[in-house]
Amino acid sequence: MPNARLEPTRHQACGEFSRPPILAGGARSAWLASRHMTMDCRTLAPTLLFAAVLGACGGDDAETSTNADGSTGDPTMSSTSATTASTTTTDPTATTTSATTATSETDPTGLDSSGGSTTGEALAPFSLRFAAVANGEEVGCGSTITGLGPDGEHTASPADLRFYISNLHMYAADGSEVTVELDVNDFQYTSDAGQVSLIDLTSNTQGDCEASAIAFAEGTARENDVITGMTQVADVTRISFDVGVPQAVMKDLINTTSAEAAPSPLGEMYWSWATGYRHFVFNFSVEDPEAVAGGGYLHIGSTDCAGDGELALENQDACGFLNTPKVDLDGFDLATGVVAVDLGRALEGVDFLAPIYDPKTFEIIGEGPGVECHSSPMQPHCGTIFASFGVDIDDGVSAADQDAVFAAQ
Repeated sequence: MPNARLEPTRHQACGEFSRPPILAGGARSAWLASRHMTMDCRTLAPTLLFAAVLGACGGDDAETSTNADGSTGDPTMSSTSATTASTTTTDPTATTTSATTATSETDPTGLDSSGGSTTGEALAPFSLRFAAVANGEEVGCGSTITGLGPDGEHTASPADLRFYISNLHMYAADGSEVTVELDVNDFQYTSDAGQVSLIDLTSNTQGDCEASAIAFAEGTARENDVITGMTQVADVTRISFDVGVPQAVMKDLINTTSAEAAPSPLGEMYWSWATGYRHFVFNFSVEDPEAVAGGGYLHIGSTDCAGDGELALENQDACGFLNTPKVDLDGFDLATGVVAVDLGRALEGVDFLAPIYDPKTFEIIGEGPGVECHSSPMQPHCGTIFASFGVDIDDGVSAADQDAVFAAQ
């Protein structure tokens, strides 16, 4: 059933559920102990300003919290949707089928069809693996990333790392595009509108990824580090893809289904069901040189996707700011290569100072260790972070040759 249209008031959209990412003194422990809200307005003061520009918190997170029970959501923003997210992992043993990709690296809607190779090489199974790295080493839920911040003495520990991949294309040495047929499974979705895969490199059952590790944990228990399918494996020397949900897929799902009924893996990682998807989520704990703790929330997603009271892309084909990073990796060996996601590079140049909010009034009372970017040009950290991903913060346009986060390994 299509999702109902909402007309949120400012209070409902941004003021009803708010969270202080960094609390003063002992109030943090007390607040965490009583935490039971499902949605709020992450970084209330800056978000209210952002909402005034983009409307109804459409440019900040409103997905409901994800706990160890498998429910999903972003607890740091208010919801503009009548539905809350609930991701159910379907049977991973189900038989998979193949579907030809129908996307183009230059088409933001994901409607173009991919080309085929003329080499005659038989199709064979492939697994395109992704891994998080920092300082040349693979990192995960139990890792500490060092050398961060202006002094190089801040650290970060991953708590949640998920992102969507779409418009996957593969090329032979002569530049011709080879056929790619993606499997259909719990982490890979294909429809007439396009195809998209979810990479989830963390599980909320371990290390700093557990629900208690940061103030607003929202990870899931399941993990997936591969995209699978069929192609001419021996021919491939280059791959390209977008980081995010294609606009056409977003438009189709949000306007024809609900958060609960969304097909896996698209029942998670949206700002709110009414306002569209986040493409890349990286939540992490932070510690400064004096061992003062904080939280980091790096969320890249499309914004300016709807008018007041409308569903995302209800009356338009693309969001005003796509904010979809593009990646192009030449010299890639599909049989042995790994796509590395460099979290150190993603945070390079960030000052690691975030607002501290009074736990009662939510007024800003100072600064403390932390990182906050929810795809708002008005958030100081976003400009630096977006540049690392090759995205222009001023117009949402991406350039693969400017991306410094994704690399062949």
